Amino acid sequence: MKKVFILFMILFFVVLPTIEVSAQKASNDNMLGGNLRVKYVHLFDIGSNSFYGKETKYKYSYSYDKVGNLFQILKESITIIKSEPVFKIMSKYDKNGNEIEHIKQRYISGKWVNNNKTSTTYTASGQPKIKTVFRWQTNSWQKKANYTYKYNKNDKLLEFINEIIKDGSLLHGTKQKYTYDASSNMLVFLSQESSGKEYINKLKRTFTYNKKHDMLTEIVERWLSNKWNNSQKWVQSYNTDGMKEYSIMQNWKDNKWENSSRTKFTYTNKDLLTSILTEIWQNNAWSNSSRSVMEYNIKKLLTNSLHQIWKDKKWTNQSNETWTYNTVGMILTQLNVSWKDSKWVNNTRETNTYEKGVNLSSRHLEKWDGSTWINYKGNLSLGDYKKRHFNFFGYKISVEYDKPSDVKSEKDIDNVLSVYPNPSSDYLNIIGVSNASFIKIYNINGELVSNNIGKIHSANSLILDISKLPNGIYFIRNKDRQFEREISFVIAR
Repeated sequence: MKKVFILFMILFFVVLPTIEVSAQKASNDNMLGGNLRVKYVHLFDIGSNSFYGKETKYKYSYSYDKVGNLFQILKESITIIKSEPVFKIMSKYDKNGNEIEHIKQRYISGKWVNNNKTSTTYTASGQPKIKTVFRWQTNSWQKKANYTYKYNKNDKLLEFINEIIKDGSLLHGTKQKYTYDASSNMLVFLSQESSGKEYINKLKRTFTYNKKHDMLTEIVERWLSNKWNNSQKWVQSYNTDGMKEYSIMQNWKDNKWENSSRTKFTYTNKDLLTSILTEIWQNNAWSNSSRSVMEYNIKKLLTNSLHQIWKDKKWTNQSNETWTYNTVGMILTQLNVSWKDSKWVNNTRETNTYEKGVNLSSRHLEKWDGSTWINYKGNLSLGDYKKRHFNFFGYKISVEYDKPSDVKSEKDIDNVLSVYPNPSSDYLNIIGVSNASFIKIYNINGELVSNNIGKIHSANSLILDISKLPNGIYFIRNKDRQFEREISFVIAR
């Protein structure tokens, strides 16, 4: 227990501070910004540490070099009496625009004090190669974490090593290895851990595919008693259009595979996902468990998602989400309601406004207290014209932009991404992808956690199985020959 606590403290005070409002390479989508350069972001927060116990306002100022690289972020705390610096992040770039160093300093007792530093090297194709995190201690930079990446000739990740360092020695390490077939389909994922010099097997995933590169099976094995032991198995089936129909999960019990749950997907016009039905295996038969039913507008944008559970031999409402959009398909409102006492009750609400229709100018999060809407804190995301991504935590952001530029073309607008449900737990549906796309998922540290784990079912629809990822904030990167887009989502169970 003590060891787990130490690891948590290192992650919380060493690794996580390095990513606060860090600029990642991202792109525009329904949740992020547009085609302008962010100049100021005003963050509104609430909590016990807020001014007069009610509200705190922060101001983020962004400075750029001549080619548009973001070289400084300054955070200030704003009250009715004064404004005071909180921290600043200073970045350096190579000739290709890759961030090779960023240093975070905090403003303490009237002066700037070093806090942490991240240094990164890259491959010739611009993929991160080695990332090292330092903490300022005893007037010098002390190495606290090291991330190493290895790729094949197609830039597919072969190995990722994450090492937590204390007093110059390895405290804990994880190693992930990947193997692929000739078509770049992942065949084996191997996870290992180390608390010293030697890495020990922990978990292995093995995949099979059909001729269309659809994943057919996934088997999870765990390393116990110096050998691999079966744990879980997923079996997928598809219709003639290559769209997933079923996903069956099985557990290894008494030396054989036993059914556990089954998920069934249905579509309309060979295009949009309209329902997700989950069943559980009971008494040697499939029994209803839960379902989600989706509706779309004429532009194929999701407008309603109803979630129900099977109770007392009938479907019972549980929650419902609705979305509204502006004329170019950007989300204006997202309303979540819950079913209580045989009626719908407000739960949470998100409201967005835009400059020129596509550039996010404000985003506001609220929750229902039983009689009125009140502010509530959550994750707030923003992107800019340079495909950078910024994260904030509060109840509202308002954005000011620098040099204006033309509104995106209709072709660009048609290629924005949207995801639902968000937050999610098991499956995530994405609207706005193309058949030539590659899907990658990164965690909040910028580490690749999944490659092509979803199946593109139509011209713009894809389902991701996220049931094996832990709770947290993630980013989906979607890249094809013309566009590179990114959208965030949350896993909460």
